[in-house]
Amino acid sequence: MASRQSEVLTDPADLEHALTAAEDAVRDNPDVLCESHTVYAVTPVTVEFWQGDAQRRHVRLRYRRVGDAWAKELLWP
Repeated sequence: MASRQSEVLTDPADLEHALTAAEDAVRDNPDVLCESHTVYAVTPVTVEFWQGDAQRRHVRLRYRRVGDAWAKELLWP
C-alpha cells in the first residue's frame, strides 16, 4: 500500500509519508486491501529451504505436511 515499486524515489521523506499513510489506513480498517494487489490463499504441502556453502555442501531442509504437523527432513545437496 505504500510502495511504488521500481519507481525512482527522489526524496526519502516521500517514503516515510507513504508508510505513515498506509499504517493509518490499516489501523483504521484492518480488512483494507491494496487495489493493485491480488490476494491468494496458499496451503503448503512441502516447503524446502537451502543454505549455500562455499564448498557446495549446501544444507537443504524439507518440511512436509503430515496430518496437522510438519516432518523435517535433511536432503542431500
